[in-house]
Amino acid sequence: MVNKIYFINNGSGPIDTIKLFDAIPEYTELAEVLNCTSPATLLPSSIATCSVTTTDDANAVGYEGGIEWQLGGTLAPAESGYVTYRVKVK
Repeated sequence: MVNKIYFINNGSGPIDTIKLFDAIPEYTELAEVLNCTSPATLLPSSIATCSVTTTDDANAVGYEGGIEWQLGGTLAPAESGYVTYRVKVK
């Protein structure tokens, strides 16, 4: 199962501190290592860097817990993208 998190700047000015948070759904576990590369992410060209971490720094298959993506750069008004991760039922 793929979980996709969409983001967009609905404001009138740029955003330069971008963090996305999610958690592995109950009764599932991470099916593959998290990453910031395509096709797992679609980032506008204004986002220069992406890093992803887990609550306990255990980015591995079978992980259960929180996830945080940190995007470096500036998200202009109306720019958007997404990040994804795969889970499997335990």
